[in-house]
Amino acid sequence: MSRAIQEEALSHNDVLGLDAEFDRWIASRTSGLSSFARDITPFDVFCAEQFLKPHFLLSDQDVLAGIVGKTDDGGIDSFYFILNGMLVRDDTEISPQREQSVHLVFIQTKEAQGFSPTAVDKFDTFTDDLLDLTKTPDKYGRKYHNKLLDIMRIFKDKYHKLSLPKTTIDYYYITRKDVLENTGCEISARKVEATARRHISKSTINDFHFINAARLYSQIGTRRPTTKTLSFMEFFDAPEG
Repeated sequence: MSRAIQEEALSHNDVLGLDAEFDRWIASRTSGLSSFARDITPFDVFCAEQFLKPHFLLSDQDVLAGIVGKTDDGGIDSFYFILNGMLVRDDTEISPQREQSVHLVFIQTKEAQGFSPTAVDKFDTFTDDLLDLTKTPDKYGRKYHNKLLDIMRIFKDKYHKLSLPKTTIDYYYITRKDVLENTGCEISARKVEATARRHISKSTINDFHFINAARLYSQIGTRRPTTKTLSFMEFFDAPEG
């Protein structure tokens, strides 16, 4: 994240606007989402939707499948393993094609708290546990609940079968508070990025996203993509092009 964005002025009106948009989302979306999953935190789903929608055409079931926030979540409220624009599940077949596109998205949300280095450090432990493909659950640095353990297993089982994947990693720390990240948070974020790069050296690791009320409010207006990427098994030439 650029220094210019980090130092942007925040508006109390943005906070009020965010509250209004979230209330509207609750009224229009939660009844439909409850038919797919129970015991979810609406703010977790809301945040995941906002930052997935500019890049991926995921269904409600896909979004909910990545919501993992509860006791023993390791500080991760949402985790998405996306291959060629589609969420990877247990039954996803892995193609032998080289250089397929992988996108890993990790999200932590806070409704009533601001940013803290301790919370960022949880990303680091989780990253080390997940991206070290040789590490087994008995060696993990934290205890994780069963749904998250299952998603971690799927990632480890599928990722190592890919041939030279083009991997992009995004970390989001989202709060409804009208605050800015401090130097301690930025130092912890660089540590997380370094851990990810140590395990997947050729990955593209985007700058850690600290999303406060104003930045979240701005994101709400972002539209979904109007085109969808089609994956293919083999590239070939023909005389006609």
